[in-house]
Amino acid sequence: MMKKFSILLTLLMVVLVAAGCSSSQPAALDVQQTADKLAQEVSFQDQLTKMDQDAALKLYDLTADDVEAVSLYVGTGATAEEISVWQGKDADAAKKIQDAVNTRIENQKESFVDYNPEEMPKLENPVVVAKGNYVVLCLSGDNENAKKIIDGCFQ
Repeated sequence: MMKKFSILLTLLMVVLVAAGCSSSQPAALDVQQTADKLAQEVSFQDQLTKMDQDAALKLYDLTADDVEAVSLYVGTGATAEEISVWQGKDADAAKKIQDAVNTRIENQKESFVDYNPEEMPKLENPVVVAKGNYVVLCLSGDNENAKKIIDGCFQ
């Protein structure tokens, strides 16, 4: 009897541990810390400048109703280099943000194709990561490093 109880208890513990391991937590990211880390650790040709939330919303044609947090760094305009890290208020907002990021990339392609065609590889192969309510864009010539940093920032 005791042996059966012990086996049953062990099986129950295994099931509970497995359930705990498999429960997927929603993606979490510190927006400001991620943008700062990208700005410091990714190689950029241009000097990036931090913009405030109002400028970010205007540049990406978004409203504060959808955005929980944003951190944006833009270049001088001589290059397409840019960092934007967004947290949407919910899944629908995150989808709007991802659409706005894609529109921003397309608009930049139109601007740079004749103005500075050397920037097109950055725009043709941008680092865009969308997880949960977060969207991260990094336009640089250092994609592998940017991807590694972004992946390391998600908790």
